[in-house]
Amino acid sequence: MGRKRKDFSDKFKIEVAKEALKKRAKETEVAAKYNIAPSTLSEWMELFLDGKLETEE
Repeated sequence: MGRKRKDFSDKFKIEVAKEALKKRAKETEVAAKYNIAPSTLSEWMELFLDGKLETEE
């Protein structure tokens, strides 16, 4: 059986990306805190910085 892929909201992705950027913490530490792959966090950070994540605001 395959694993089900998690689906995170853009709002959550933005919060996590901001935390990683603001705290200047290691990406691996922030990724571990939220149980996501470091490569996923890197992708979210890039999307956030490029303005490609939408918020409800």
